[in-house]
Amino acid sequence: PYDFSFASDTYEDRKVYEAFQYKKASDLDGYPYFGIYTTYMGGGYTYTINTSSTINEISFDFNKLRSFNWLDQNSRALFVEFSL
Repeated sequence: PYDFSFASDTYEDRKVYEAFQYKKASDLDGYPYFGIYTTYMGGGYTYTINTSSTINEISFDFNKLRSFNWLDQNSRALFVEFSL
């Protein structure tokens, strides 16, 4: 359903491509999130921001994700995790 003809062998393009690959909770060391109406089991589609990425690189990737509808009407939730 998604057109990955943009994907080249660059690291950034691979990161965007991988964001469209489903990962099981066990692959992510994920834990369930308990919501009011449902429980999210810890798996899903992920995009990882590396600490070495510049704000321009991150913005460029987010724009790619948006243009390929990484989040759409079928998205159930968006979780943002970070640590300092």
